[in-house]
Amino acid sequence: MTFKRTMWTLGIIAFLVLAVFVYLVVSDVMTKEDVASESSQTEEAASDSGQTKEAEAGEVSTEKIEETQATVGEANKDVGEFVSKTHDFYNDTTGYGAIASLNWNDQRKKAETILSQIETLKPNVTSNSLKSDLEEIGSYASTVLENKDKETVRNLHRMFHDLDIALNSYSGTDKVWGITETLD
Repeated sequence: MTFKRTMWTLGIIAFLVLAVFVYLVVSDVMTKEDVASESSQTEEAASDSGQTKEAEAGEVSTEKIEETQATVGEANKDVGEFVSKTHDFYNDTTGYGAIASLNWNDQRKKAETILSQIETLKPNVTSNSLKSDLEEIGSYASTVLENKDKETVRNLHRMFHDLDIALNSYSGTDKVWGITETLD
């Protein structure tokens, strides 16, 4: 009799496990369908209003990036090299939560270097939008020299990130912060 009871108990447990599994699979499929449906509706609304998915706020189309690389990036390779190296610095010192414990001496030294390099590079820049971005970077760098403001460092990192995409085909991520005029 205990054998029958054990088998019934195992059968009930197996049935319950199977029921939970089926529930999870079905609910996951339904959730994905809901998300796909909402995404489709959003894209339709955007196309109805004359926008494309790639042209939403904070996003830049691949065509715009490629055009900028071919024009502004090609004409300003020295700025592109400066941007790439400085972006690497900010990835190393602020990325993946490191911004919570910044070494302010390193940040100030880099800000001084940025200001010096901008003064050297800016006279040769022919793109007004890139000049404006370099001036904005200079303003942020000056602020870092005066204040321990993490938000300013974050904005510097984002400026260099977007410019690295615009000038150098940076492919570490496709996220564009929309903080530069060069990619506006």
